[in-house]
Amino acid sequence: MIRPGAAVLPLVLFLGACGTEEPPVLTVAEVTMFAPLPGQPAGVAYFVLQNGAPATMALQRIESPYFTAV
Repeated sequence: MIRPGAAVLPLVLFLGACGTEEPPVLTVAEVTMFAPLPGQPAGVAYFVLQNGAPATMALQRIESPYFTAV
């Protein structure tokens, strides 16, 4: 099992460093990641993404320096 939050941590850090004085409007919680099964090329991750802003947001992309594809 991969450490929880390893792939999502850069996203959280990026959002926290946006330079605003306001509390974050996007939070990530309950991160669980599983390594690939033997012989399989991909693992899986689950998380809860909470939008605290009054406007609707659309998640378009997630990137991580720790993985080739997310």
